[in-house]
Amino acid sequence: MKPNARQQGKGQNQTKEKVLNAPLKTQLRPPLSTVRQDSRQSGGSFAQPITQYAKSGDIRIAYQVFGEGPVNVVLAPPFVSSIENYWDEPETARWLLRMGGYARVVMLDKRGTGMSDPVAELPDLEERIDDIRAAMDAADMDRAAMIGMSEGGPVAALYAATYPERCSALGQRFRGSNHIRRPRQACRTKCG
Repeated sequence: MKPNARQQGKGQNQTKEKVLNAPLKTQLRPPLSTVRQDSRQSGGSFAQPITQYAKSGDIRIAYQVFGEGPVNVVLAPPFVSSIENYWDEPETARWLLRMGGYARVVMLDKRGTGMSDPVAELPDLEERIDDIRAAMDAADMDRAAMIGMSEGGPVAALYAATYPERCSALGQRFRGSNHIRRPRQACRTKCG
């Protein structure tokens, strides 16, 4: 007999509670050299890219490479990033998977965020573009289209101006207008 949705959810909650109440040692992440299988975002199975590290001065910059295609794309990260967590957000994961269907993509965590090394001071723009350069070099990517995500927009633009021979195009992904419109629509529906 197949369990119903309520019974399945109950089992998942019990498993979650076991993990949350387990000793700290068992909660550590698996080694970064492993590939996590996940099927939530795409409706099928896909492998999350392996997180690798590039050296930018004394700092290790976390980056992932995924996709295949004739176009190289680099995603300049937003204010706060965690490349491993992007795959847990369904809308973002679908966007990344679509992009990986036609391009070879490099995305990175800026220094001080996500899986990259922590820093004592906020990085300046020159350090941030050097982090992108280091990730591109480590991924053996000579030239790429730069896409700045939110705060990464000015960084991508500065990278394109500083290294025009390594930038084939420049774009931005800013979702601010979607977040502004949705509450108004909800208010009109709710308030009449």
